[in-house]
Amino acid sequence: MKSTESIYQRIVEASPYPVYLCTGEDLVITVANRATLKAWGKDESVIGMRFIHAVPELSDQPFIHLLKNVFRTGEMYIAKNDQVDMLIDGERKTFYYNFSYQAMRNDIGIITGVLCFASDVTELELAKQTAIKSQKDFQDSESRFRTMAETSDVLISMLDATGNAIYFNKAWSDLTGKPEEELLKFGWVDLMHPDDKVNWVNDFLAAHNEKLTVKGEFRIQSKSDGYRWLLAKIPARFDGDGNFVGYIGSCIDITDRKHWEFSLERANEEIQMINEEMNASNEELVASNDKLLSVQELMHIQAIEKQTALDRLKSQDENIKNMVKQAPVGMCIIQGNPLSVVEVNDTFLELIGKTREELSDKPYWEVNAEAASFYEPITAHVLATGESFHSVEQELMLIRNGKEKIVNVDFVYEPMFDEHQKPYAIIIVSIDITDKVVARKKLQRAEESLRLALEAAGMGSFSLNPETKEFKVSPSMKTFFGLDPEERISYEAAIKQIPDNYRTDVLSQLDHSFKNNNTFDMEYPILGYSDGQIRWVRAVGKMQDSDGKRAFTGVLNDITERRKDEERKNDFIGMVSHELKTPLTSMRGYVQMLLLKMRKLEDEFAISSLEKTNTQIGKMITMINGFLNVSRLESGKIHIDHKVFDLAQLVKESEDESINTISSHKIVFEPVEETIVNADKDKIGQVINNLISNAVKYSVAGSTINVACITVDNRALVSVRDEGMGIKPQDAAKIFERYYRVEGNQMFSISGFGIGLYLCAEIIHRHEGEIWVDSDFGKGSTFSFSIPVFS
Repeated sequence: MKSTESIYQRIVEASPYPVYLCTGEDLVITVANRATLKAWGKDESVIGMRFIHAVPELSDQPFIHLLKNVFRTGEMYIAKNDQVDMLIDGERKTFYYNFSYQAMRNDIGIITGVLCFASDVTELELAKQTAIKSQKDFQDSESRFRTMAETSDVLISMLDATGNAIYFNKAWSDLTGKPEEELLKFGWVDLMHPDDKVNWVNDFLAAHNEKLTVKGEFRIQSKSDGYRWLLAKIPARFDGDGNFVGYIGSCIDITDRKHWEFSLERANEEIQMINEEMNASNEELVASNDKLLSVQELMHIQAIEKQTALDRLKSQDENIKNMVKQAPVGMCIIQGNPLSVVEVNDTFLELIGKTREELSDKPYWEVNAEAASFYEPITAHVLATGESFHSVEQELMLIRNGKEKIVNVDFVYEPMFDEHQKPYAIIIVSIDITDKVVARKKLQRAEESLRLALEAAGMGSFSLNPETKEFKVSPSMKTFFGLDPEERISYEAAIKQIPDNYRTDVLSQLDHSFKNNNTFDMEYPILGYSDGQIRWVRAVGKMQDSDGKRAFTGVLNDITERRKDEERKNDFIGMVSHELKTPLTSMRGYVQMLLLKMRKLEDEFAISSLEKTNTQIGKMITMINGFLNVSRLESGKIHIDHKVFDLAQLVKESEDESINTISSHKIVFEPVEETIVNADKDKIGQVINNLISNAVKYSVAGSTINVACITVDNRALVSVRDEGMGIKPQDAAKIFERYYRVEGNQMFSISGFGIGLYLCAEIIHRHEGEIWVDSDFGKGSTFSFSIPVFS
C-alpha cells in the first residue's frame, strides 16, 4: 500500500499540470505538486495550511465555495476556460484554467478531501478572444466600407486574392450603364479603350503576381458620352497575419484634367523652362544670403570685440589715436557738434579721396557733402542711442581727385562712451571691398553664361562633395533622371538609377578619379525615376580644389540618339558583312579549285592571277570578319570563353604560324617560360596575330620583328616590337579608337579600316587587362598588352 502511495505521489509530483489535494472540512492542503505551487506563486510552506489562508487572493472568487460544495455533496465539478485572478510576485494577474474538483473517499465511502486537476489555457483563451474581436472588427469594417462605397461618387471595386472582381459600387453602374452582375463577369475590361486594354491588363497581372499596388490611367466606355479617362489606384490588401487577400480599387474621372493637360502641354514646357531659370536664380540668391549672413555675423563679432576694447580704453584717448594711425584698415574718429575729425589714418583718407588738410578744423559732413544726405542721420542716431551701425558691401559715390567714383565698402560706426557711459564720439572702421565685389560679380556672370551655354547645348551640370556626398545638379540634368526640375535628387538615388551591370564600373571609375585626381569620362545608361525611360549619357568630371575645399564637378550630355544611331549602324554593318561573307567564302573555294587545276596544267599566268585573286579575297574576308567582330562586340554578342591554359604554348603556336605564312620579314620569338592564364585562348591568339600582322604591314620588308612574353607583378606581358615608321604622339593617344587611322603619305598604299587595334583593345579590356604602344616616330613601335596570371 505504501509502495502504491509512493508511486502515486511521484506521478503527481512529475505532472506538468497543477494537481493538489485538500482534506477535511477546513480544506487543508496536504498535496500540491510543483506545477501547482508555480501557478499559485507560492512555495512548499503552504502545504499543511488551510486553502483560504494559503491562497487568500482567491477568497473573493468562487473556488473555495466550489471546493466546499464538492466536499459536502460528493458531486464532481468540471470547469472550462474559467478566469482565475492570482497574486504573482506581488502583482495581481489574470489566468484561464480548465480544472476539475473530485471528491476523495475512504474505504467506507466517507468523503475525506477534494482532489483538483488543472490545466493552464490562458494563451489559448486570449488568442480565442482576440480572434473573436478581430472577426467582429473585420465584419464591422466590411459593413462600413460597403455603406460608404455605395454613397461615394468615387468608383470603388473589390477583388479577391485570385484577382477576380467581387464588388462594384453604384458609381460604376452609373458611369458605364452596366449592372454590377455584368461588371463582375469581367465586363469592365471589355469597356476599356482598345489602346489601353492590353497594357493595363498586363500591368495588373504583373502586379498581382508580386502582390503589389497597381496604379495608372486608362479610358473606359461610358453610357452617354464616349470614353472617359479614369485615374486608378488599387492597393494590395493583407489580413492581420500578413496574408494577401486581394485588392480594393478606387477610380476617379480625370477626363477634364486630361483634356486640360493636352491643351496646355506646350504652355507647361515654357513654364518648365521658366521654372528652371527661377530655380537657378533662387539657388544663387540663397548662396548670396548665406554669404551675407556670414559677413554680418563676422561684422557683429568684430563690433563686440571693438566695443570691449573701447570700454577698456575709453580714458586712454592717445592709445586709441595710435591704434587708428597703425590700423591696417581705414579708421577715423569724429566727435563734437558739428562732428569733426579727431584722428584719421592714411588708409581712410585714401578710401574717401580726401587729404588730411581738407578734414582739419572743418565739419566732417561739410567735407564729405556727397555722402551727408544718407549717412549724417545715421551718425546722429548712433550718438543718440549708443547703438552701433554696420553696413556690408555698401555702394558709395565718392569724389576722388575731383572725379566721381563708385566704391563698395564694409564699415562700422561704433560709439565711444565717456565715464558716464554716454556716447560722445564715433569711431569709423571701413574696408574697401570694391575689387572683391567686382570679382564676385564677374564670377556670377561667368557662371550664368556657363549655365546658359550648358542648357542651350542640352547638357546638365553637377557638383559632388566626395566626403559628405552633398550633391547639387542643374535643373536640366534632373530631366536625365526622369525628374521634374523642382524635384530633389540625392547622390545615392542618382547612383541607384544606373542599371546594375554598369553601376559597379561607374562607382569604380568615380572612386579612382576621387583618389587620383584623374578625369572621369564614361558613357552609361540611366533609368528614369518617374518615367522608367532608359537614357544614355556621357559624364565628364574632375576633382576641383578651391580655397581648400575639394569638389567633384562635371557635366552630363544626353547621347541616347547617338547610341541608337550606333546600334542601327552596327546592325547594318553586321547584316551586310554577314551577307557578303557567304558568297566570298564560296568564291574563295572556286578560286582555290581553279588554282589546283591550273597548277596541274602549268598555266603560269592563270596561276599568278588566281593566287593574287585568292589573296585579295582573303583580305576582304579578314576585313569583313573585323566588321562582324566590331558589330558583335558593340552589341554585346562577343562571348569571352575563359579557360585555363599556358600562354607560352599559345605564343609557340603563333610562332609556328608566322614561320609558315610570313616570308617578307624576320620574326624573332624570345623564349617564353610557362605562363598560366585564365582567358579566351582564341581571342588572345587573335590579338597576338593582329599585332604581328600590323608590325609586318607597317615596317619595311626584310626588317626584324621581335615578339616576347614575360611575367611582371603577377601579370603576363606580351610585346611586339618592329622597326617600322613609328607613330607620332598625337596619333598614339588615339591609335586604339574605333576606325582611327594614322594620316600620312606612307598610309596610302596600306589597306585597312582602323578596326583591328580597336578590337584588340576591347578584347584585352574584357580580360581586365591593359594595352598600350610605345613609339619613336621614324624608328619603330612596340605594342604591348598585359593580363592577370592565373593563381
